[in-house]
Amino acid sequence: MTDIPNESGAQEMVLDTRGNLYVATRMGIQVCDRNGRVRAILPLPTPSGPVRSLCWAGQHFEYLVATDGQRIFKRRMNVHGWEQWAPKAAVPALSGG
Repeated sequence: MTDIPNESGAQEMVLDTRGNLYVATRMGIQVCDRNGRVRAILPLPTPSGPVRSLCWAGQHFEYLVATDGQRIFKRRMNVHGWEQWAPKAAVPALSGG
């Protein structure tokens, strides 16, 4: 525990097949690399509330789906999502940078 309050409003998290973590937060969908560094923040279209929930959709899990509790948003991604019910598998090795 720290004395710093958690103001991120983090809700749900999902993974992609490259090991990146997507976190639903008040600022949008924060995309973190395997070292935990935030590499991007995907905002929802304006006006909308904070991201409440995330999941992957599509035949090959190519769509990242988010909701603010009122509306549903879908974005086609260049990387595919990880099936939450899939058995354990090795994540591809990191290459450079």
